[in-house]
Amino acid sequence: MKLIELDMIGFGPFAKRTKINFQPFQAAPILLIHGQTGAGKTSVLDAITYAFYGRASGMDGRTPDTLRSQLIEESDETEVQLIFELRGQRYRVNRSPEYLRKKKRGDGWIKESPTAVFEAWESDHWVPKA
Repeated sequence: MKLIELDMIGFGPFAKRTKINFQPFQAAPILLIHGQTGAGKTSVLDAITYAFYGRASGMDGRTPDTLRSQLIEESDETEVQLIFELRGQRYRVNRSPEYLRKKKRGDGWIKESPTAVFEAWESDHWVPKA
């Protein structure tokens, strides 16, 4: 399996849309994620794991709603998208946790249901699979 691109918004410390392009590293035999304490290394791994399994790595005692960034506006969305390749086929998974967000118009809150969409790249477009 090869990671192609990770796109996060409102996830952990990534309040703004953050994209990581893994393609420049595909020829390397190993991928090293490094940085200062608090830079978001574990959150990148959490986002990848969450995209695949609906839960972050090391989620002992945590629930998916804790993955939502505390740095975003109450009306902002939370989502992770991962594009990867497996056996020559390209796939994309979009996932968002359940969370409460402030209504865009009027007062009150809306409970956003968790979502998960799995797609395959076929004939120059994404085709839903699950």
